[in-house]
Amino acid sequence: MGNHNIKKINLFQLVMLALGSLIGSGWLFGSWEATKIAGPAAIISWVIGGLVIGSIAYDYVEIGAMFPESGGMSKYAQYSHGSLLGFIAAWANWVSLITLIPIEAVAAVQYMSTWPWSWAKWTHHFLSNGVITTSGLFVVFGFIIVFTLLNYWSVTILTRFTSLISVFKIGIPLLTIVMLTMSGFHPGNYGTSLSEFMPYGSAPIFTATSAAGIIFSFDAFQTVINMGGEIEHPKKNIGRGITISLLISGVLYVILQSTFITQFHRR
Repeated sequence: MGNHNIKKINLFQLVMLALGSLIGSGWLFGSWEATKIAGPAAIISWVIGGLVIGSIAYDYVEIGAMFPESGGMSKYAQYSHGSLLGFIAAWANWVSLITLIPIEAVAAVQYMSTWPWSWAKWTHHFLSNGVITTSGLFVVFGFIIVFTLLNYWSVTILTRFTSLISVFKIGIPLLTIVMLTMSGFHPGNYGTSLSEFMPYGSAPIFTATSAAGIIFSFDAFQTVINMGGEIEHPKKNIGRGITISLLISGVLYVILQSTFITQFHRR
């Protein structure tokens, strides 16, 4: 009887949960790194990365709809290839997920170290020559504890909190796009010829999808699969949740990359 009282995640909460995972440090670091690797053509890298992850996600949508289970990403290999491979895949998936918390904690501290306000000068000691200092590491550990506790809470609290955070995480990049576009918009940075658009050739476009963290930025779609057992109408909402969240994050990442390219005037 207790199972009937468990609140399931609806489609809106599911999309917000997925966006909260998809929109992370990649929206700044990814654009910066991709531009260094591929130049203006980095915008194509985001499209390619989205298509690659989309094709992978489609397979998991099919499997997730058939077997909507909590932690599904760690179980499917066991169903198809037995316990040994299932054990290895589960550990690999766990390691990939557990590293997200320290990665985002480090990114948060790196952001803090660049705060320009006078009252925030104490945060500048968190980073020295691109390396996190001892004091910065203590702040990183603090963030790890906070992020871990947030993920430890129940599904109901997590989805409510994540919905608010996701709105905030979407709003900040959108505000950044508007403010940067108002401060400077130079479409000429894309160049007037193919050689200017792709100054380093075509190969770096594909290199940027992995080396710049573009694939990493889209990889968190698996959050939806792993929440399969907690979702309302999983056979429909798993596919809808992944599709909507990937489309929203993909459009946002492409616009951010374009904003980054057109921000600074280049002679």
